[in-house]
Amino acid sequence: MQNIYAISLFISISAFIVAMMNIRKAIFVGAWSMCISIFLIFCVYLYEMQAKAIQLKNILLNSLNSIVLLALSLFYIGYCLLNNKSYIMDSSMPNAWYTFSYFTMAMIFINNVLLYLSTQQDTFSSFLIIGNSLLFAFVVIETIICVSFRTDGFTL
Repeated sequence: MQNIYAISLFISISAFIVAMMNIRKAIFVGAWSMCISIFLIFCVYLYEMQAKAIQLKNILLNSLNSIVLLALSLFYIGYCLLNNKSYIMDSSMPNAWYTFSYFTMAMIFINNVLLYLSTQQDTFSSFLIIGNSLLFAFVVIETIICVSFRTDGFTL
C-alpha cells in the first residue's frame, strides 16, 4: 500500500507544480489531479482500516477530515473553476482571484500532504483540521470574488 501512497503524493506534487506554472491555463489540470490524489489516499486508508477490522463508526470518524477536504476541493473545482472557465481562460477575472488561486492550490497541496501524514500518525489530524479551515476560508473568498467582482472584459 505504500506504493499507492507514493504514487498519490507524486501526482499531488506534479499537479501542484503544473498549477503554479500557469494558474490561468493549468489550474484545471492541477485541481483535478489533486482531487484524484486525495481520493486515492482516502481509498487506500479505508482499505487499510477494513483490513484491520475496525468498526465502521470509527472509520468514518477517522476519515472525516479527508471527506471534508475532498468536498471542499470538489466544490472549488465545480463552482469556482468550471462555472467560470471561460472567464479564467480569457483573463477576465480580477487579479485578486488569481492571487487567491495560488493560495488555494497551495492549501490543497499542503492538506493533501497532511492527509497522507495523518494516515501514518494520528498527531497530524489536528493540523489537517486547521488546514481544512484555512482552505474553507480561501474557497469562500474565491467564491465571493467569482460572484461579485468579475470584469466584463473591458481593457484599456
